[in-house]
Amino acid sequence: MKSRAYDQEPGKRPDPYSKAVTNLSKEQEKRVAKKMGGRRQPASGALPGIPNDVSTDEFLVECKRTKYSGMGIKGDWIERLDEVAIMHGKIPCIELEFDGLPDGVTKHWMMIPFDVFCERMTGNK
Repeated sequence: MKSRAYDQEPGKRPDPYSKAVTNLSKEQEKRVAKKMGGRRQPASGALPGIPNDVSTDEFLVECKRTKYSGMGIKGDWIERLDEVAIMHGKIPCIELEFDGLPDGVTKHWMMIPFDVFCERMTGNK
C-alpha cells in the first residue's frame, strides 16, 4: 500500500507543501485533466497568466483534496476562481476529493455555479 504524507505522525497534520502531499495533488490534477479532456496547468496555476490547476476548452478547474471526510469551502477560492474564469471566458469549477470517506461512497465531487447547472439540466439560459 502506498504511504501518504498524512499518515506520518498520528495527530499531526503534514506540511501542506511536503513532497508527498504535493505529489498527491499533482496526481489529482492529472487525473482530473485526463477525465475532463483538459490539461494540467504548470506549477498548479502559480505562474502569472496560467491560472488554477486544470483548464479545458470550457472549464477552469481548481482541485482541492483532504484526507478527511469533509472540508470547509473558502470564499476566496470561489472569488478568485470566478474572477479568473470570467477573464478567460470559461466556467469556474472546483473538484473536491475526500479520501476519508468510507468505501462505497463517492469521493470525487464537482462544484459549478448553480445557474450553469440549471442551464445544463434544462437547456435554458
